Amino acid sequence: MGYAGNACVHHSHNYGLKEDFRRSFDIGVFHRCEPWLLENFGCAQKEGKKFVLQELGYLAKHAPLRMPEALLRTAIKVTAYQLGKRYDKLLPDWNKRFSLNRKWWQQTA
Repeated sequence: MGYAGNACVHHSHNYGLKEDFRRSFDIGVFHRCEPWLLENFGCAQKEGKKFVLQELGYLAKHAPLRMPEALLRTAIKVTAYQLGKRYDKLLPDWNKRFSLNRKWWQQTA
């Protein structure tokens, strides 16, 4: 094993809408629990908007029928993230139900 300066890594998740919701919820919880991350490194809203616009531009040219799904997926992610940032105002059972990492909630109970 060694350093390869020309190495390329492909990272992706093949999540459905439910998993995207749960993952985004967990990210919101994480950002709420670790505010120093956003304070020190800032938020990624500009990059997120840029990504969505690029995705929609690509889909408009290559797969226009997939645009509603992309918009729905984005709305689900934003909603779940915002819920996660407010997890302390939700019923504990909801937090566990919304989360992709349900065992984490057993540790915090």
